[in-house]
Amino acid sequence: MAKEKEITINNLETKIDDLSVIVKDNSNMIKKNYSMIKKNSDSIDKLTTLVKKGFDDTDDLALMTKRGFDEMGERFEKVEGDIDELKMGQQRIEMRLMNVVYRSEFERLKDEVLALKRKVGIV
Repeated sequence: MAKEKEITINNLETKIDDLSVIVKDNSNMIKKNYSMIKKNSDSIDKLTTLVKKGFDDTDDLALMTKRGFDEMGERFEKVEGDIDELKMGQQRIEMRLMNVVYRSEFERLKDEVLALKRKVGIV
């Protein structure tokens, strides 16, 4: 059978000292881990803020884009109205031109009238 160690005050003090060192080391490790967790938590908070700002910026950009498209829609409607007016004006001009004698025709008729006047002796 294994020989049992005798428990003495010195053995207990040594064990307590060993346990104290282990507890102190564990406490220091816990402090370091807490410090890293706190630092990472701060970084996560900063990232969360940046992501939220990114979403806010994206929302702002989406609203700006929508406003731009709305404004362009209004401008296109105005341009379409202007084009309709121009088409109507062009139709009015075409109708007038149908009743107008071209300059070359007018000059030819003028020459014929002058020739007839000469034959008749008016000129």
